[in-house]
Amino acid sequence: MSFIAPDVVVARRASRQHGVVSRAQVLDAGLTPDQIHNRVKSGAWERVLPNVYRFAASPPSDRQDVWAAWLWAGADAAVSHRSAAVLWGIDVAASPKPELVVSATRAPRHRAVQVHRTLLLPASDVRRIDGLRVTSPERTAIELAAVLSGEDLEVALESARLRGLVTAAGVERRLERFGSVGRAGTAELRQILAHARTGPPTESRLEVKVARLIRASALPPPQRQFAVRVGARRYRLDFAWPWLRVALEAEGRRAHSHRDAFERDRRRWSALASRGWLILFATWADVTRRPGELVARIATALESAA
Repeated sequence: MSFIAPDVVVARRASRQHGVVSRAQVLDAGLTPDQIHNRVKSGAWERVLPNVYRFAASPPSDRQDVWAAWLWAGADAAVSHRSAAVLWGIDVAASPKPELVVSATRAPRHRAVQVHRTLLLPASDVRRIDGLRVTSPERTAIELAAVLSGEDLEVALESARLRGLVTAAGVERRLERFGSVGRAGTAELRQILAHARTGPPTESRLEVKVARLIRASALPPPQRQFAVRVGARRYRLDFAWPWLRVALEAEGRRAHSHRDAFERDRRRWSALASRGWLILFATWADVTRRPGELVARIATALESAA
């Protein structure tokens, strides 16, 4: 059996962990405490958290910070809340600090890490991403309700639904088993889930803004992502009142800025108009600066169509 030098073993592990290693991993590879001290003293390694070291040649990154926090907290911890959401690809702003969940029997603390404690973290609530223990998408959605609210929470949930990570029913079932009495954000999460059950997920923050504006108004509830067939083509409308053939499209600049997309959309609107559909548009400025005018415009169109 060939011998592999301890430094090579440590370097290989660090490369899989975005440039960081724990003291336990280094000692297990065969290096001594004095050798660890010498590498830190020489500047080859940097101590980033208690018993966690970064290779100086490894560029800092958010993923590296999460790895360092998890190694520091211990193998039974799990990346959670916003940090878990980012790893799952959910649309959420990253936490200023890596977020972890640990057993309530432990209380590790460090100013660079946000530690959440829990009475229950069963194996069914944990997955592996890139070698990290991470809370499952359903558990992550529930925990996001404790740190997000309003539009941000709904955007996160809709993003998770759109990516196929969760369903509204699945999150609700997990919430029932997880327990919700006294849990922060549960009431609002239930309201958002109730709205989510009524249709497919919205596809952007702008659509979430529009949906929330409509719900807060006296307008009749529309159908979301409504499918219309015109000849051999099938089109989807962001919001539709099909009994009146009125639709509202959330028109974001990024989604329609490319010339091909612009032309395609115009052909789409023409085809729908030929079937008697009235298409209204909602821009970011409409929703954020002129919400009352937008609601009035929709109301007028619905009244005229009736």
